[in-house]
Amino acid sequence: PPPAPPPAPPPPTYDPSGVIGTIQGLMAQCGAYQLQPVDKRRLEDTEKRSGALFTKLQAGGVSQPVFDKLEQLCGALAAGDARTALEVHVHLTTTDWADNGHWLMGLKRLIELVGKLGVALQ
Repeated sequence: PPPAPPPAPPPPTYDPSGVIGTIQGLMAQCGAYQLQPVDKRRLEDTEKRSGALFTKLQAGGVSQPVFDKLEQLCGALAAGDARTALEVHVHLTTTDWADNGHWLMGLKRLIELVGKLGVALQ
């Protein structure tokens, strides 16, 4: 008989609420501005893409290493440090684009808006 498949990895044990709250808070702050039409469309697209990320996070569908990077990225963004957030984002896109490209594009747009508008949560 063929060998048994390897056991599935255990589900992640992270709590996504901090990451989700940070992203939602930053999107709300960006949305409070009188945005140019192009930025308004980008924010709307970011909101759609973030919904996919939130669903994936709540289902434990993001690996622990990716989640750790997301926490790092959100911490930098919450502090208004778009440059550090972008560095973490670049790392994620080079290592985990295949599984997460859809929402990574939305996060990139959020990082750009946060940097452009100078918003922060702290």
